[in-house]
Amino acid sequence: MKEYDDKTPTQKSVVGKWTGIVIRIFVPFVLLVFVGRYIYRDWHKISGIISDVQPGWTVVAFLFYFAGVACVAFNWKTLLTVLGTECSYETAFKSYYYSMLAKYIPGRIWGATGRVVLTRQAAIPEGTTILGILLESLLLMISASFVGFLTIGSFSQFPVEIRCLAIGSPAILLLLHPFVLHNALRIMSKKFPKFVVQPENLPGFKQMVFLVLRYCLIWILQGLGFWCALKSLATIPFSSLWPVLGGNALAWLAGFVVVFTPAGLGVREIVLTRINVGTVGAGPAALVAIMARFFMIFSELIGAFLIFLFQLKKRDIKDNPSRVA
Repeated sequence: MKEYDDKTPTQKSVVGKWTGIVIRIFVPFVLLVFVGRYIYRDWHKISGIISDVQPGWTVVAFLFYFAGVACVAFNWKTLLTVLGTECSYETAFKSYYYSMLAKYIPGRIWGATGRVVLTRQAAIPEGTTILGILLESLLLMISASFVGFLTIGSFSQFPVEIRCLAIGSPAILLLLHPFVLHNALRIMSKKFPKFVVQPENLPGFKQMVFLVLRYCLIWILQGLGFWCALKSLATIPFSSLWPVLGGNALAWLAGFVVVFTPAGLGVREIVLTRINVGTVGAGPAALVAIMARFFMIFSELIGAFLIFLFQLKKRDIKDNPSRVA
């Protein structure tokens, strides 16, 4: 009887693990099927739009997304500096862009694990990296909530659940205050002493507000990118820019809080489609939502590739100093 009891928890953990993996694969697949259904249903409209697509707007859209991703990488360097760790831009960019390649693996831990491994190679303590990742997630959430809350009044057609998310988002701003933030980190550092190390120079309130404003720039850039992508497929007024900025930020926030989809896959596309259905129609909105996902992926891939080329060139110069001349 004892032997059976010893094995039961292990068997349950294995079943639970595989159940979680299946859910994380199945749910995004189903959501993406729904998005694809909109595209298939309205393909007669989309086919006519594609023939009149404006490639210039598409290129500009991608550049805005690329700039938004680069802004996150720059902010990651700033976070490490705020937490008392000086590192080069090369180290910060390498740890950020390379770790982004793993975020689509089901489980949501692989991106963070990759960043910890890469910063460890640069002698950055694991606890500092983990704390930086926690702060980065918090700042992304707060800034997305802030942008979404500011733009919520400009939506004529807006999903009820996302409207509730935006209305409730100011509560997240409480986490900016040191009394809430620092105490929460102290509790986490006591509960997970091997993983969360709380440095003495935690950001104060003014510093957190400054960081939030920097992270808001990310949603402005990516919102501009999404608006330009819509503009490339349809004639939309400039007045639609404001709600698109907020809708893009809230779509990311929705994908972030739904923890069982890797990188919000499927959730963001559904939300973006529903938000913009009144502007360009369901089919074109779904197509642009898919385009936005590819813009993000390509931005991260190109960033990782540029870092790889830089390191390759640096190593080549080190091995062959005569080539510098």
